[in-house]
Amino acid sequence: MEQCSSLVIDDSFEMLKALYDFQAVYPKTISFFEGEHFILHQTSVKQRNWWQVINMKGSIGFVPSNYVNKIKVKPSFLLGFLETVLEFLKLSKDEDINGIITRTELIERLEAKKTQVKLSAKALESDNDSVGSYENIPNGQIKTNDSAVKSSEMPSNAPPIKESPSITSSLGKPEELVTPSTAHDNSITSDPSEATNTISDDATVMIKTAKITQPKPASPSHSNEHTTQSSEKSKKCAKTKSEPLEVSQIEVYQILDSIRQTTNLSHELSCVALKVVLSELETIYSTPVLEFLEPIAKHFTAEQLSAPDEFIEHTHDSHRLKLIFGQLDECKNDSEQRTWMLHEDEDYIVQFLTELIEILKNADKKVCRFELSCDQYQSIYNLIQYYQMETRWRIKTLILQAFKALCYLDKNAVEVLLMSVLPLELVNDIKCNSSDLDRLKDVTLMLTMIYATGLKMPTSHPEHIGTKFILFILDIIETPPEGDVLEIIPDIMINLILSLNLQFDNFTDNFILSAMQKISSAKTFTEKILVLLNREEDPLNIFDHSTPPINSVLKMFVDLFIAPETANLFYTNDNKVLIDILVRQLSDLSAGDPLRRWYLELCRRIVRNTNYAEHSHRKSDLMKIFTRIFCEETECSLKDQKLVREIANEFPQIFKA
Repeated sequence: MEQCSSLVIDDSFEMLKALYDFQAVYPKTISFFEGEHFILHQTSVKQRNWWQVINMKGSIGFVPSNYVNKIKVKPSFLLGFLETVLEFLKLSKDEDINGIITRTELIERLEAKKTQVKLSAKALESDNDSVGSYENIPNGQIKTNDSAVKSSEMPSNAPPIKESPSITSSLGKPEELVTPSTAHDNSITSDPSEATNTISDDATVMIKTAKITQPKPASPSHSNEHTTQSSEKSKKCAKTKSEPLEVSQIEVYQILDSIRQTTNLSHELSCVALKVVLSELETIYSTPVLEFLEPIAKHFTAEQLSAPDEFIEHTHDSHRLKLIFGQLDECKNDSEQRTWMLHEDEDYIVQFLTELIEILKNADKKVCRFELSCDQYQSIYNLIQYYQMETRWRIKTLILQAFKALCYLDKNAVEVLLMSVLPLELVNDIKCNSSDLDRLKDVTLMLTMIYATGLKMPTSHPEHIGTKFILFILDIIETPPEGDVLEIIPDIMINLILSLNLQFDNFTDNFILSAMQKISSAKTFTEKILVLLNREEDPLNIFDHSTPPINSVLKMFVDLFIAPETANLFYTNDNKVLIDILVRQLSDLSAGDPLRRWYLELCRRIVRNTNYAEHSHRKSDLMKIFTRIFCEETECSLKDQKLVREIANEFPQIFKA
């Protein structure tokens, strides 16, 4: 049957999508998961039950035709798929692909296909009736190994495979491959109509019920008629007052998604760019045009526009995250099995990790959080396992950067990292690589971020960290190694101790205090935390999504002054400076502020466990503060008043006239 010319452009945007999982058992077939996408390479001339396809990694092989279905995708999705396939092929060192076609020839064919899609997309954009006409299918899905079909076992709901592919009879020699019947064919070497016709009825029903229904596009053959109707409608609107234009949040977000994808701007800057354009258009054009701009502008009541829930999986960043996490999971499996690919894949792993970091830092946070939370954060667990198995620091440092981006993005991601084996891996890395200062810095920063929220570590962690590790860190602080990052190494190590100290609520369990009791001097440590307290800085207050339960520096002082052994690490002059800070803070803090009670407790411990009675520094100022607190009549002052009374009663020789 002759194909209608109006369908030619649409056929350029067709792909195959897997309906079920499939485990390859025959030669030159390929395994796949439900939801994977393919480009049709050719259908078998003699056996229509098997089709030859290209997957996202550039592999070619046969798949059972009743396990896949033909779908229509957006041009941007198909272009992204083609670009990914080409990336894999260009990084590959194989001369041919599965013994079917040379790598060079396949790259040439896919480049030609890519050019064809771009031309078809431009032609489609010029059609006024094409806006919103393509089905918003979810972007490429890649499952993790938990859903894989083991051995040769088939899923129970999958249709039976009627016969094995006769590879030799269906392929023949390269010159016998079926040639394309039309220049705009979706497959690279065959007629796409064959693919559609041979799909089983059950598979067709399944994919139709699974798809998100969208309004059907008008046939291109009727484009002139539609244009005429639109023109007449526009004339009527010009004569009479039209109904208010409604623009959905999804439609506005699609514009943002296109801006980010095209310009590589961050989501935040994409919002800014769109707002600037709208603002400038408002100053240029007249009132009728503003009626079209206002429905778009009204969605920007906040600084940024986040993805609507129903559109998250259709964004470009969502698609890329699925792909990257899937590929990194495969790399993790390669590392685990120590296959031949282990030392051949470094460049493209680096590319994937670099893109992952860029997306986590710059994409819509809502999209990233959604993708991370899928399968109960399995993608993060896979990345942790990969970090454990990987030996190349070039890759491990990029995984660390990805972990850091995760921590800034989502508190739940921090908790996943905390409850995993990653902290213990990092502790071991610090012990074994302390002479590599750049590596030491990166690993210590990562460990600090994991503990910075104050979330409680698993009970097994103290057994592997403990007093010896803290003594090791204190030694680095007091006698840092020489190098370019010498100045910041002590600060980074102090921040690690501050973060670990948030784990402890009492003296007996605190292995940090146990380590402090074993040393006679900690000059660098005490001087630096005194400066932090004076500046009212908390170096652990680094996340937008959460803050430490208490200022970590203040808590460190309160804990250190719990006993004379640790309080003696501070010199008398240090104690006087500390009293000056106390007086200032207690004078400024109001009733009900929880910090005031912490400073009062610190005051009590300084008087109790140091030689304060010998110099009584700022005694009169402290007595004035105590008197003022006694005179407060608010209910929120009761606990502070109780604490002041206890201090005065414990040290009557100092604070009673």
